[in-house]
Amino acid sequence: MLNAIYRRQFHFMLFPRQVEWVTWLLERWKSQEPGLTGKSREMGLSWLCIATACALCLFNPGMVIGFGSRKEEYIDSKGNPKALFEKARFFLSHLPIEFLDGWDRDKHALYMRILFPGSGSVITGESGDGIGRGDRTSLHIIDESAFLEHPEQIDASLSQTTNCRIDVSTPNGYNNPFAIKRHSGKISVFTFRWQSDPRKGEGWYRK
Repeated sequence: MLNAIYRRQFHFMLFPRQVEWVTWLLERWKSQEPGLTGKSREMGLSWLCIATACALCLFNPGMVIGFGSRKEEYIDSKGNPKALFEKARFFLSHLPIEFLDGWDRDKHALYMRILFPGSGSVITGESGDGIGRGDRTSLHIIDESAFLEHPEQIDASLSQTTNCRIDVSTPNGYNNPFAIKRHSGKISVFTFRWQSDPRKGEGWYRK
């Protein structure tokens, strides 16, 4: 996965549909409105979410960005590259020092919390039924939200936490709040189909 995303000394190379998604996300954040992303697997969207959050926090003062997932280890598990916050540590550790504004992995990459000393911004993590019970956030991204165990409870908590909730998930049938919102026509939806990924073709699909 890393080889597919990082090329030429870990440059973060986006394909066109990923660029469109970042633009879509920024529009939701600036408008302070919710959004939903339905995706195929292995689209690099976890990396895209965490890299965009890091960039926003580096260059915007006082931001609070929340990440939520159904299990704590999906948010943070040091040394596990599948965990979102370990992706953040990797991404920030490979940025040019000019961008970091004093960020130090040993000092500012805490468990379930990434601090940005130059801007005073922070990325926080929550899991399970605790999603949405922390500080108010400028933006809150819910990973694989179609698979949450108690989604209605989390909906209630997040309604008081942020105006910009972004649900990101692969489908999980029609009998869940993610699917209902996806087909309601009341929320901005961005769809990541596997055909949008230039690394994949018909041979990949048949396999």
